[in-house]
Amino acid sequence: MNNYTVASVVLMISLTAHIGSASIPGDTTVAHWRNNAQGAFTMSFDDSMETHATIGVPELVKRGLVGTWFVNPALPRYLENRTVWEEFAPDNNQELADHTMNHEGAASLEEADYEIGECARTIWKLRDPADSKLLAFARGGMTEWKVSKEQIQSIKDKYHCINRTSELSCKTSDGVRAPEMIAKVDQAVAEKRWVTVHFHGIGSQWLPIDKDEFIKFLDYLAANNKIWSAGWVEAYQYKAERDNAQVEVLESSSNVIRLNLETGLDTNLYAEELTLMTRVPDDWAEVVVIQGKQSSVIQVSDGIAQFDALPDRDEIVIRPGNRF
Repeated sequence: MNNYTVASVVLMISLTAHIGSASIPGDTTVAHWRNNAQGAFTMSFDDSMETHATIGVPELVKRGLVGTWFVNPALPRYLENRTVWEEFAPDNNQELADHTMNHEGAASLEEADYEIGECARTIWKLRDPADSKLLAFARGGMTEWKVSKEQIQSIKDKYHCINRTSELSCKTSDGVRAPEMIAKVDQAVAEKRWVTVHFHGIGSQWLPIDKDEFIKFLDYLAANNKIWSAGWVEAYQYKAERDNAQVEVLESSSNVIRLNLETGLDTNLYAEELTLMTRVPDDWAEVVVIQGKQSSVIQVSDGIAQFDALPDRDEIVIRPGNRF
């Protein structure tokens, strides 16, 4: 290949890269994770333990973190801390998940329906009616279910339950301390993906994580601005919506940008806001973003307005803030 040909190829690659990266007002991308975080991280806690109510929930709320709490609403340990589970936790963005009513399994199809279904109904009552009906689900270790896998699956489908997964059981008896938990956070960021871990007792009770190690880990997680601390259902919804999202530019002018955001998913199950990044005209330093009855003022950075919007609902209207 002669020098002229090499130069031509380099120029063609350069032009192609420039065209591909160029954007015009209205061009919109969906952030890979909420708030354009590099990764998502979910902590789940099993068995509605006393140490969850007295240590776990308050420590997460204090740091602005989110946990998914697998509760057993019929058990004394839940009822004794009912105010935490039914008021303080949901009021502070904590997510409750279906761990069955009694953590005992089921001897019949009817009992299985009650154990899973009544727990679901208990949690749904604590959610805003506009929230998703999806529930993270774990039936509990050491329980006996005298029903088939197919029957259990039909019940889970009926109550919109999704099996919880976890990449690390965080208990000190397995040698898990702050560095091992922190490594999972770093992995989520490095691999730009959703990582999930789970806990039982905190400092005491069964299968506990050392309390001091737990606090060190929480402090690291709270200080890491590259990660999204998400509830299990939040992250599950976001990923599904993001993977199905289509943004249509309805209008783009010097005075307004109008967008339509669709996923085609069931809005009763998928009700998580997506983070959008929209190119706006160069002279827009601030924008007002309107969707339905909701509006927010957003500062523009490098020509991009970053904001959250619900898919499959009202159109999104973006106007320059200094002219609104």
